[in-house]
Parts: sequence; structure tokens; C-alpha cells
Amino acid sequence: MDLAWIPQLFFDLVGRVIPGAILLVATYSVVLGPQASIKDMVQRDLFSVGLTILWLFLAYCIGLMGGQLWVSTLGKLIKKRELRTERKAVEGALADHNQVQECLGEPLLSINTDRLPRVYLMHDQLRLVAREEALRLLKLKAEQRLCHALFLGLTILAIVNLVLFLIRPSSERVVLEVVLILVVAACWQRAMRMIEFFATGTCVVWFSFASARRLLSQVDHSEEGVASENREKGRPTPALKRTPSGAA
Repeated sequence: MDLAWIPQLFFDLVGRVIPGAILLVATYSVVLGPQASIKDMVQRDLFSVGLTILWLFLAYCIGLMGGQLWVSTLGKLIKKRELRTERKAVEGALADHNQVQECLGEPLLSINTDRLPRVYLMHDQLRLVAREEALRLLKLKAEQRLCHALFLGLTILAIVNLVLFLIRPSSERVVLEVVLILVVAACWQRAMRMIEFFATGTCVVWFSFASARRLLSQVDHSEEGVASENREKGRPTPALKRTPSGAA
């Protein structure tokens, strides 16, 4: 059974459906007020099949749009900061890797970090040579997407709640505003940490394969495995790409 769709489903669930669902509930609370929204949700049959499918669809769309809005707005504004955080994580991972190599009596990995590819390209290569590790790292990327969507959406809702509080002051809106601000701050900090975690995790695996000279040879082995499986099932096999014996 081909289970290759599971990681993508997990990414959609964590990075899109969950933040979209949270934003739907938060919007409901801001528009009606916390107490009124809770009473309304209790009175409604929220677990009917049709309504559940509709909520999941709306949650997915909202999460998807929230992530894209982040990329188009705030993502561009903090691009330089993300690149600095990523570069610092790469340099730290390389230093730690060489320290381990030195302790083990293995040759150090001499790489100019300025000439290394971006971390997302390194992760794409790991998907060919270390699929399980690449999928584990994908969880961090999904969590980062969740934080992006929540940060942008809850910031907008906090502004709307503040306007509604000025129009009709109430203690419940004060509490709601404090909660929204705290969650927004937590999402921002977590999103920044996810950049570091994803870059460090990717580089640790990538440097290990680079030191073992397995970044290309492993691809050959995986291609040979696919070719063998195709021969057993009688399917045509594309020509294998061989790496020169002297290439690293």
C-alpha cells in the first residue's frame, strides 16, 4: 500500500485545517462576544455530518489563505531576519558537526557556508536520500505554517475586538483581548524558533550524509530499488543516472 500521501495530509491538517478552525472559532467569539458565542455553539448541532464537512472545508480554506497572506505581506517584511536566523543556524550546525567529527577522529567537513544551498533545497535533497528524516522535519515546517496563519489572523481579530470594545465596553472583551494578544505573541516567538529548529535539523542530517559521501550514492541505491521493483512488476524502468566513481 502506498502511504506517501500521509505526510502531505499531516501537513494540511497541522498547517491549514487546525489554524483555520481556530480562526473560525475566534472570529465567532469576537463577532458575537465570548459568552454569546459559547451559548450559540452549545445550542447548535455542531457535530452533524454536513456541518462538520462544511467547517472542515472552511477551516482548510481559511488556513490556506492565511498562510498565503503571510507570504505576501509580513513574510516579505521579515525575510531578511529569517535569512539571518537560518544562516546562523547553519553555521552553528556545521560547527557542532565538525566538533563531533573531531571527537570521533573523522575528517572535518570543510564547506563555505556562504556557498551552501538554501535550507529548503537541502531538505528537498534529503527527501531522496533520507525520507524518514525529511518527513520528520516536515512537521516543523507545518507547525511554522500554523503559527504564521494564527499570528496574522488573530492580530486582525485583536484589532476588531478592540474596536468593538471601544463601541461597547465589557469585561469579557478585555479578557478576550488579553488572550488574543498573548496567543499572537506566542505564535510569533514560536514561528521564529521553528526557523532555527528546521534549519538546524535539516543541516544536521545533510552534513552527516555529506561527510559519509552518501548524498548522491544513496540516490543511486534508491533508483536501483525502484528499478528492481519495476522489473518484478513488469513495468518499464527509466535509465538510471550513475554518479562518477570519483564524485563526492
